[in-house]
Amino acid sequence: MLGPVVGQNSFVGIPMAGMLPPAVPSGPRSFQSRPTPDEMHTAGGGGTFTTSRLPDETLKALTEARKGYQVELYRKKIDERAVHLALASELHLGFGSTIERGKKLLEHFQVVGLEGVDTSQSVAHRVHGVFLRMFGRIISLVSRITMGRVRDSIIHEIRENARTTDTSYLTIELEENHTPDVYEKAALTFWASALSMVSVGLALKCIPLSSDIFETFHTIFTPILTIMLSSVVIASGLSFLEPRIPRRYNKSTLFKWLTAPLSGFGSARDRTMVRNVVKAFSDNPDKDRLLVFCGRNHLPGMREILTNEYGFERVMIS
Repeated sequence: MLGPVVGQNSFVGIPMAGMLPPAVPSGPRSFQSRPTPDEMHTAGGGGTFTTSRLPDETLKALTEARKGYQVELYRKKIDERAVHLALASELHLGFGSTIERGKKLLEHFQVVGLEGVDTSQSVAHRVHGVFLRMFGRIISLVSRITMGRVRDSIIHEIRENARTTDTSYLTIELEENHTPDVYEKAALTFWASALSMVSVGLALKCIPLSSDIFETFHTIFTPILTIMLSSVVIASGLSFLEPRIPRRYNKSTLFKWLTAPLSGFGSARDRTMVRNVVKAFSDNPDKDRLLVFCGRNHLPGMREILTNEYGFERVMIS
């Protein structure tokens, strides 16, 4: 869930942390590393890969972070100044060394944007929030058992740190003022229903009740869950084939509905996060470097929106 971030400044109505002085870029650098064929394909319109003018130490930190995160760097001219945007995507689960690499990135950016679902928006969002909290408690238990080797998402640690201490960077919630579209609502309802049915079924199986109650539940809901599982398999197959499907088909309403169980939860959120990134640059003219932490599934959608709709250029990282 979203929460307030303690500090002196503000962005989209949330108190924020302190500021860093404007970055002083070093001279131009050229890098020989090339993107993979998959990166070229998914960079949005073929992708424009250019060289970076970030300081050497920042580029080294980005390169080191790629050992634990999928990191992409973008550049654009906004209000007559060149700005850099780094996307660091994760699996919302990390090892101690991975988290520490992510934290080192914070030293090189003036603004840090965090993915975060507002679970108060609807009943389905609230149910989703319950399962998120359950997952968080499981990860906390695993973290204690493994003595911190397995940890929760860095997003939660950064958010909590911003609430309790003064930081050298401005923290923003990238999903502030988000409005779910119909596909997101459908995906949330789908997963909230499926997880609720599975949870009730497991509870009835474990609790010593009459076997007739479980059998009745099993008879009614097993066919429904089978259909839902089939739709997930179909959505998975179509999502895998999406890069190979002509654009006029994979952008159609039918395709969006067929893949909604997997992709529906992200598309509108991707657009909201990119919009708030651009707004952060416009609202803070003294800042030219922004770091985003988000889930790995958000990266393709944000990449396409950044390059195709907002004119950002993809930058190579050595």
